[in-house]
Formats: sequence, C-alpha cells, structure tokens
Amino acid sequence: MEQLLTMIFLLTIFAAVFLQARPYDKASLDAMECISLISNLIVLFGGFMFFSELLSEEDAVRASIGIQVLLVGSLLVLGIFIIADTLPSICWVIRAFWNERKTASLKRMRLKGDESSQDLSSRSVHSNFSRLRMIVKQTVPHRITKVGRCRLTPG
Repeated sequence: MEQLLTMIFLLTIFAAVFLQARPYDKASLDAMECISLISNLIVLFGGFMFFSELLSEEDAVRASIGIQVLLVGSLLVLGIFIIADTLPSICWVIRAFWNERKTASLKRMRLKGDESSQDLSSRSVHSNFSRLRMIVKQTVPHRITKVGRCRLTPG
C-alpha cells in the first residue's frame, strides 16, 4: 500500500514538472506524454482504491470497467498520434521510391535510344512525339515542384 502511494506521489510530481517544462520539440509529443502520465495516474489511483477496500463489490466492478475503458481509449489516442507523427515520413519514402523508379525508367529509355543509334529525323513523327510525351510526363512534374519551392530574390 505504501509503495502504491509513493508511486502516485512521484508520478504526480513528474507530471507537474513535465506540464511546466514541456520538454519535447513537437506539441504532439508533449500531448502523448501528458496522456500517458495522466492514464498512469488514474490506473494507480484505481489500484489504490481496490487495495484500500473502500469500494463495494458493485463499485469495484464499475471502477474496473472504467479503468479498462480509459486504458483502451488512451491506447487509441496514442495510436492516432503515432500514425499522425509518422505519416509524413512514410509519404516521403513513397515519393522517393517513385522518383527512383522514374529515374530508372528514364535511364533505360536513354540506354535503349543509344543502342538503336537512330537519329530523331529517321524515326517516325508519331514515335518521336510519344517518346517526348513520356519523358515530359516523367520529368516535368518533378521539376515543377522543385522550381515552385525556389524563391527568387532581387539581385
């Protein structure tokens, strides 16, 4: 019983220090830590209530259901925070993968063009146009996004 009260006391101090300091760079990480600390405090307090035998049999059942709902809810909220925090990194990896595939496709097209060693004038107009259209589809959107990020400064 004394260990449980000591844990509640220490966790309350840590929660107060954390809420004052907000040590993480991202607000979402601070919110996740706050949810974890408060959930732990409530679970420890529920354990204190069970061990102290202050609750009747019916109240103990209700309290245990409430604590379980709290734990599942906090796990869901923390899971949403984790997904929201890692989603930009996952999107970045997917974009890098697709850009790598486009680059490899362009290299294959260039090698194929070098092997045939045909001049543009000797090919049909239709094949030249379709090849140009494919190259534009693969390279222009990527370059437009690069140019869109650049800032022009008067020089």
